[in-house]
Amino acid sequence: LVWECFSVLFDLSTHNKVYLHWIPGRMGVLGTELADEAALAGSSVIFWGPESAFGISPTSFRASIFKLYGKIAHEQWRNLDGHRQAKELNRVCPSVHKKEFLNLNRNRLRKIIGLLTEHCTLRRHLYIMGIESDSLCRGFHLEEETSRHTIVRSILLKYLSIWGSIALRFGNCKTLSVCRTSFRYKVFLLIII
Repeated sequence: LVWECFSVLFDLSTHNKVYLHWIPGRMGVLGTELADEAALAGSSVIFWGPESAFGISPTSFRASIFKLYGKIAHEQWRNLDGHRQAKELNRVCPSVHKKEFLNLNRNRLRKIIGLLTEHCTLRRHLYIMGIESDSLCRGFHLEEETSRHTIVRSILLKYLSIWGSIALRFGNCKTLSVCRTSFRYKVFLLIII
């Protein structure tokens, strides 16, 4: 409705001089009584039309679109084939951590992306590329050196250094949440003890 009025005024002003005057209150100007009656009749009628009945700020509209996009992107990412390693280490869509990733410097971001994709200097990746002759862990030689193995091993070594024991007796299955503030990145792992 507002756009239609603007368009009509714009069309009229191409060939004519158009002046808009603001008349405060009831000044007794001819035509204001008719305009008041039309406005009163229009406000008492239930809204019907193509535009919204109430205004929505651009900020809230943009926020709702981004929230909807985030849900759709997360669902599509979850349903993608592949990306097993990233899905194991990162249970939420990578775009959720966009602000945290943008605050990191290039070196730290490279390390996190390398851990998520396993395209880093871990022995399993180097073995697949043909650079290493063995994919077993450098420390214990018990299993392949993958991102998950490296993170779990570093967590267990941290527990060993703090409490003197690796065994955690909180139950058979616990969710362990580790937040490294130097990376500002949360790694959620399911560890079965």
